[in-house]
Amino acid sequence: MKELITAEMVREMAAKNQKQIFLSPDTTLITPAARDQAAELGIEIVEGSPLTPASQTKDWKKIREAIIQCLREDFGDQQLDEETIGTIVRMVLGRLG
Repeated sequence: MKELITAEMVREMAAKNQKQIFLSPDTTLITPAARDQAAELGIEIVEGSPLTPASQTKDWKKIREAIIQCLREDFGDQQLDEETIGTIVRMVLGRLG
């Protein structure tokens, strides 16, 4: 099943200072309203996945959540924005190959 990106989700991403939305044609659909909302909020829509081949496994979401949990344990209550988390996850998955 494909993930659907809605205008509400785009607004939530903007509230978390996310600057890009990565769309994989195989796994993601975006509504026209969500595209419009992204343009209005200055969020770039990027076709394709930002992640390396390790992310193509079904477990990449579990890996991402484990990384986020480790970050929260190490950084406590400090705010970690989605863009920073995404960068860290991509780096770790890149090293996993």
